[in-house]
Amino acid sequence: MSTDAPIAVITRANKGLGYFTGEGLARRGYRIILVGRRHDRLVAAQETLRARVPGVRTGIAVADFSELATARSGADSLHEAGVERIDVLVNNAGLIHAPRTREETPDGLELVMATNLVCQVAWLDAVFDTLASDARLVWLGSLASRIWDSAPRDFHSERAYGPWRAYTKSKIAVQVFAVELARRFAAAGSRRSSVIADPGYSLGGLTVRIPGINNPTFRKGPRELLQWPFAQGKHTGAAPVIHAASAPEVASGDGWGPRWYTKGRPTRRALTRTSTDRANGLRLWDQVIADAHAERLSEALPAS
Repeated sequence: MSTDAPIAVITRANKGLGYFTGEGLARRGYRIILVGRRHDRLVAAQETLRARVPGVRTGIAVADFSELATARSGADSLHEAGVERIDVLVNNAGLIHAPRTREETPDGLELVMATNLVCQVAWLDAVFDTLASDARLVWLGSLASRIWDSAPRDFHSERAYGPWRAYTKSKIAVQVFAVELARRFAAAGSRRSSVIADPGYSLGGLTVRIPGINNPTFRKGPRELLQWPFAQGKHTGAAPVIHAASAPEVASGDGWGPRWYTKGRPTRRALTRTSTDRANGLRLWDQVIADAHAERLSEALPAS
């Protein structure tokens, strides 16, 4: 896939924040590679994107982030799509609605942590050599990390499990990993960057209706409309992600989110103390690299 346009690869790009991030970057001149679990839904999203952004150049790749093998196989799908270089990688895939009881992946990992971080790292390990020398990696943070800013111990929730706690723990872990990755890029003298984007409080019921991309149910739409004073649609929630992925002033290790935390224009945000603590970063890096069997990352980015 030879082109002068920068190439943005976005996971879970067939709907929600992932789709709108792709559309926003397409309007800024990026070639968009939509990544998701189901080929038919990716094709539908690709057709919608082409209709809404005439002239956009797109591709699709299949990857499933619920287990290590299918996350890694996404790298093969990228290569089959002709992707030879990644300029921007937006790691948007993940579970928002955690199961009520603890579940494990076929790899024996707790499902929420595996999907939201460990399998994302396995995927990164598999595509690492495809990253451009100045590639920018964007990780999806969460407002939840500010509500419960606690180091992610009991990593796979073996001692205690709760849906909200599992989700929040996984998003804190994503932020800790992203900051540690930024440190290691810098220590290696790399021009690659790792940044965090928080979409705020983004709801489907407040999102523009696009058939196949966003279809609020009769009950869900009105209920979420009542939250508009402090919430926003996913089409506006994608703005900090688009900015983090493309704006020249974004620096490695940055955090970006809505001005008013839950909604508003993109602004640089100080990250939580847990996210930036080096001891947390070192401990979590070792855990995730081992769980993901990320040998390429381990070799390329040793501790400074």
